Amino acid sequence: MKLKMKNSLSPMMAWVLFLLGGSQSGLLGQAIGVEVVVDTAFYATDPPSEIDPTGMMDGFVSYLVYAQFTNPTDVLSAVFSDIGGELGSGPMFLDAPCGCFNPVTTSPAMDATNNSLLWQFPNTALYEYDTFWTIGKLSSDAPGGFSWNAPGTEGSDICSESYSDASAFVLGAPVNAVAGDDLRIVVARVTTCGDWSLNLNLQVFIEGDQGNDQLFFLDAEGGAVFVEDPCDDYAEVEAIISGNTALCADLAADVDMEFLGLNEDVATTYSVFFSDDDFATENLLQTGGVSQFPGLSQGDYRVEVVDEFGCRDTVTFEVEVPAEILMEVALVEDNACFGDGDALVVIPDGGLSGGVG
Repeated sequence: MKLKMKNSLSPMMAWVLFLLGGSQSGLLGQAIGVEVVVDTAFYATDPPSEIDPTGMMDGFVSYLVYAQFTNPTDVLSAVFSDIGGELGSGPMFLDAPCGCFNPVTTSPAMDATNNSLLWQFPNTALYEYDTFWTIGKLSSDAPGGFSWNAPGTEGSDICSESYSDASAFVLGAPVNAVAGDDLRIVVARVTTCGDWSLNLNLQVFIEGDQGNDQLFFLDAEGGAVFVEDPCDDYAEVEAIISGNTALCADLAADVDMEFLGLNEDVATTYSVFFSDDDFATENLLQTGGVSQFPGLSQGDYRVEVVDEFGCRDTVTFEVEVPAEILMEVALVEDNACFGDGDALVVIPDGGLSGGVG
C-alpha cells in the first residue's frame, strides 16, 4: 500500500541526516560544520489529530539545522551573507522547491510574534513548526536574544529568496549564542514537503573572545548542503506481500513483507495488528525489527512501519486459508464384494472441493 500522509504528527528525537565539517586550523575552538536533523515527521492517525485537524501538514517533515563547535564557550556572533562587501561571503539561503510551511511571515527570522504560548491553542499550534533563521532560539520567549538585519526581505520569501546582504546577529554573548556542552547551536528550522538545500556563513568568537573571531563559509568548506526527504520512498514505493495464503485449512501462514523503499542502513520497526471485524477493533501481535511474520492465522492484518527518522507507512493484508478438502466417491464395479477383491472408485463431477486447487 502507498503511504497515506494524513492529519497528525509523529514527534521524533533528532536523527542526523547531514553532517559537513571543516578544518580545525589549529584553533582552540571554532565552528567546524553544519548538522541537519529530523525533528518531526507529519503522518496519519484516524481520527485526525487535534494539532492538524484539516491535514494541511500532510507529507511535511520539520528539520533543525545546527552549527557545530569545538569548545563549549565558543560564541556564535552572526549567521550572515556579505557577497558584495568586505567579507566576500557566499549567499545565505534556504531553497525548498515544493515550498515551506511558513505561517509567521513577519520576518524570515524567529521574532517576537512566535511565542510558545501560542502553540497551546488550536489555531496557532502549528506555529512551532514555522520556517525561520535563528541563533539558538526556537521560540521568541526562549532565553537570550538576537537581531535580524536584512533590508527589504519578506518573511514569506524565506524558502525561495537568496540573501546577498543579511544577518542574524547577537551583541555580546547571550546564552542562546553559546555552544554549551552539546557543542552546537540551532541556526534554522525548515519545514517542507520535499528535498531542499541551504547555504550560510558564520562569525564565531573563539572561546567567547571578541578579539579572536573566525569566519566560516559553508560553501567554501565543502559546498552548500542538499537534504533529501527521508520519507520520500514511503510515498512512492509499494510494499510486496507474499506467503499470506496457508497451504491447508488447519495451517498458519508465514508472511513476508518486502518494502522496497526501506534503506537497509536505517533502523526500522514493524508492528503487526490483527483484526477479525474489519478493523473495528484490533490487537497488537508483535513489534520488532524484521518484516517476516510467521504463524499468522486467518484474518485481517495491519502493519505499521516506522523508521528512525519518523517516516512511516501502513500496510494492510489478509491471510487466507483454503476450505477443507471434501470428497464424494462411488464404487461403480464389483461393489458387492465384502472380502478381498477389486473395485473401481470414481470421483464424480463436483464431488471434490476445497484445498488450493
